[in-house]
Amino acid sequence: MDSVYFEICAGIVELNEEPIEAAKRELLEKTGYTSENWTFLSRNAPNASAMTNYCYCFIAEEAKKTMDYNR
Repeated sequence: MDSVYFEICAGIVELNEEPIEAAKRELLEKTGYTSENWTFLSRNAPNASAMTNYCYCFIAEEAKKTMDYNR
């Protein structure tokens, strides 16, 4: 059976790094792709009752393979 699966590239926003820059870095590091067309989707508090961290979500459209990626 043919299937299509989606996986979110996840990572950490480094100290003094903007969330969009972290998203761009993580996409490149994890997939070898880059994009010039980014859209901010949301900022979520995944565990607001116990933690103070946020999860930022972006969409990268028209991404292009710019680096070889070996798992």
